[in-house]
Amino acid sequence: MTKSSKKEIYKKFAINSRTNLRFSAVISFIVVIIYAFVALILNYYSSFFSGMLGILLIILFLSCLVALIQPFIYSFFALNTLQNSNEDRPVGMTEFFRGYVVGSKRMISTLLLIPSTLLYSFLIYFASSFILGFVTYGTLFLVNPEYQELYKQMLTYIQANNQEGLSTLLNANMQLINTPLVYLEFFSTFLGFYYFIHRIGLNIFKYYLLPYAFNCNKSVFQNVYKSTIKENRKYFYSNYYSVLYPLVILVCVIYPLTYFLLYFLKFHNSSILILGLTSIVVTILFLLPFLPILFNFYEEIVEKFAVLLIARMRSILEEELNQLNEALENATDEEKAQINAFKSYLNTLNISNENMKEKENELRIKAEEKEAKEKEKNEKNKKD
Repeated sequence: MTKSSKKEIYKKFAINSRTNLRFSAVISFIVVIIYAFVALILNYYSSFFSGMLGILLIILFLSCLVALIQPFIYSFFALNTLQNSNEDRPVGMTEFFRGYVVGSKRMISTLLLIPSTLLYSFLIYFASSFILGFVTYGTLFLVNPEYQELYKQMLTYIQANNQEGLSTLLNANMQLINTPLVYLEFFSTFLGFYYFIHRIGLNIFKYYLLPYAFNCNKSVFQNVYKSTIKENRKYFYSNYYSVLYPLVILVCVIYPLTYFLLYFLKFHNSSILILGLTSIVVTILFLLPFLPILFNFYEEIVEKFAVLLIARMRSILEEELNQLNEALENATDEEKAQINAFKSYLNTLNISNENMKEKENELRIKAEEKEAKEKEKNEKNKKD
């Protein structure tokens, strides 16, 4: 991707910023309302929603939040694309809410893989909490006299099976225990959260590539998309981070800044979980207005990756047809009828090697023309 292409991405973002800011404000409002509800529960029922129950409440919050705003993200993408197309069509709040209805449809809503993304995010959170906790407290018990003394007293109460004495000891040393916990919670939630927004950001690209899927089923499209990105990951990620590094910096600044500011302001007195939750929400609120930069980046590379996606689909189709033709030679009349019926089904879906090849060539020509124009523009700028 050339410098002029990257400049064009930010130029489009600036031109459409006023309209897009209104769309991001709607999503932000929903995020804040749901967050306020959960934060109040954590604050007023902190004794009940502590430990695992508090974590389960946050999981429920994030699940509801993502389920509610996912269709709005799709609508945001669709209207951003419409604005960049320069078509003489209205782009306002009415269209934004109409887009929500489209984004709620099952084929669209499942593209972001939200359930599995949430699951992996929390697995990262729990795994990092365990590993970092084991290393941190293990080191402290080895080198810090205060923790060594606490460990000896805990061991004494445990051996004596004195649960009341152990509880009193832990409550008396809560500050000593909680101080490392604040930092452990920070790193664990940050790792899980960063994975979540990174994977959602990658899956948004499916919105752009879905029109080139030739009506294939969801699982086939998901697999082809995954393999296409994997086979071209060097090109994809080098351009991805060269364009979106300001957003990465934003996340790496806003999240820790919010977390430790709240900590030093004693905002976490009711529950330490609220530090991570609030930091996640504040970071999302800062990211939403800049989401069109991601959209514009995908719009810039979609034709190139559509060619790669179709080529991959053609390869899979050719393998499938070869296997069917081989099977046809030794098949019974009933099996031949089934194979021919499947071929007819592929044709009704407009999935044929000829159709794919035609579309692939068309997109390849467009991509080559676009690259040629960019090179010509860059050379002209250098001369000037």
